Amino acid sequence: MNLEEKIKEEIYEYVLKFGLNKDELKEIDTYVLSLLNNFKIILNSHSKIINDKESVEKLKSMILESIRS
Repeated sequence: MNLEEKIKEEIYEYVLKFGLNKDELKEIDTYVLSLLNNFKIILNSHSKIINDKESVEKLKSMILESIRS
């Protein structure tokens, strides 16, 4: 399961606790799809970085350097 699917699943698990009707769930679905589309660039970047060991090391170095400053 990719990150986008995990985010969507977690949102729906949370929302289903409220016993919303069909129309309310449709609104939530529209919102979730819009949210994921807006975050698509971030999600794609995340996948590329996580799947490339060199990028992960570079990111860790940048974070550590930032903390030291």
